[in-house]
Amino acid sequence: MMLKPRIVLIYALLSFVLACNTTHIKPPEPSNINYIEPAKPTSCVTLPIVLNLKAISYDLNALYLDTYYADDSYENNGNDNLKVSVIKRAPLQISSFGNHVFVSAPMRIEGNYRINKKILGMNVAYDQGFKFNLTVDVQTLPVFDKNWNLKLNSKSNIRWEDLPNFEVAGLQIDFPKMFGKIIQSQVDKITTQLDQEIANTLDLRKVVNDGWKQAIQPFRIDAATNSWLIIRPKQVFYTQLDGFDSLAKINLGLYSVIEIVSGYKPIADTISVLPYLYQTNKLDDKINLMLNAEISFDQINQIIQQQLIGRSIKLESKEYSIDILDAKVFGNAGKILVGVNLTGKLKRGALTKKIKGIVYFEGTPVYNIQKQTISVKNFDLNIQTKDVLLKSASWLANSKLFKSSIETKLEFSIAKELQEAMKIANEAVNKPYGKKLQLNGVINQITPTDVFVTPNAVRVNIKAIGQIGINLNGF
Repeated sequence: MMLKPRIVLIYALLSFVLACNTTHIKPPEPSNINYIEPAKPTSCVTLPIVLNLKAISYDLNALYLDTYYADDSYENNGNDNLKVSVIKRAPLQISSFGNHVFVSAPMRIEGNYRINKKILGMNVAYDQGFKFNLTVDVQTLPVFDKNWNLKLNSKSNIRWEDLPNFEVAGLQIDFPKMFGKIIQSQVDKITTQLDQEIANTLDLRKVVNDGWKQAIQPFRIDAATNSWLIIRPKQVFYTQLDGFDSLAKINLGLYSVIEIVSGYKPIADTISVLPYLYQTNKLDDKINLMLNAEISFDQINQIIQQQLIGRSIKLESKEYSIDILDAKVFGNAGKILVGVNLTGKLKRGALTKKIKGIVYFEGTPVYNIQKQTISVKNFDLNIQTKDVLLKSASWLANSKLFKSSIETKLEFSIAKELQEAMKIANEAVNKPYGKKLQLNGVINQITPTDVFVTPNAVRVNIKAIGQIGINLNGF
């Protein structure tokens, strides 16, 4: 029995085309191995700053040892005929409650009032001395501007105590009524000065800056796997003061990309200045800690060579069979490219025709959540190979058994990697780093997100969900 001329021509073409591919499985063009890594979500890392108001009180009392204010001229302040010294009667106290700060400053007022009288048609002036005690109560709602500067706009209230008792021209002087505005203006000046001194004493930028520089450095979390935690802050927010008595807390939220990488030490972001600071009502305490697992093409090639090389594939028709000689996997324009070096034969009756060459498949890696595996979807012969085979050997191009025999070998479990990721993530968020930083957190859930192809591996981004905070020791 002889084959028809058309069939003979088809197999001659197939043998020629496949043979021209050579038996060397070629990698993709260099221009096709670049990749874009998927964007990573940001998370809020809380950084509580605890303020010791007693320490601030101590600094202010050291600054104002005896006197808050002195006015030794009758002519200033619109010729008020008043000389006043505002003396510290007892140490000032600073406390907080809720989102307000309170200052209590006991003072003694000493001064002279110049009294003018006409006696026998002549202007006669004499000084009336006085001294009394009062307490200035200051209340303020602290806020920070975007440059981390503390802004206070305090309101003060005077509690008059043992007021002086004297007469002018036979009339009893109502001291608060007559001099209240003048004394209040002096107290307002003192309050403004206190605001400035408190702002200078509480330098949040300085408090955070040292810890910030350390926080953005890579932290080694496992020497055996050379794994590192890296925090890359993008924005910083703060919540209002939350205080009670002599302690007050401000929560900073570092909205950052946080990830763990293995195998190399990542490079820290070069941030020369702190980002702008913004106020928010509430910080999101949920963290998306990013890890990754990858299967290198070297690993994949070892697996598929063990599973494919030397295997025979029987196609839909018993007349055809394929033997796999070699197989290699590459990254190609975001997809997996599989080159298969094969030999095949067609046996019809007494006539046997052989084919030999390389065909290429490609597909997109995906994560199977039920099986915890990486598999390939849209797996098919790549367009160049398919065009050739459809013209010369459509039986091979359309063989579902041939395609599925390769595709089923491209499924790889990452269950072990996910289990290890959970362990590493929980260790990473509960460690001290240096002398000042302590991470405290918990990871509740591990979820693979993006699967993508790099020049050397199939990589899976893994989102570890939980909470994390940073403590700055000493603050």
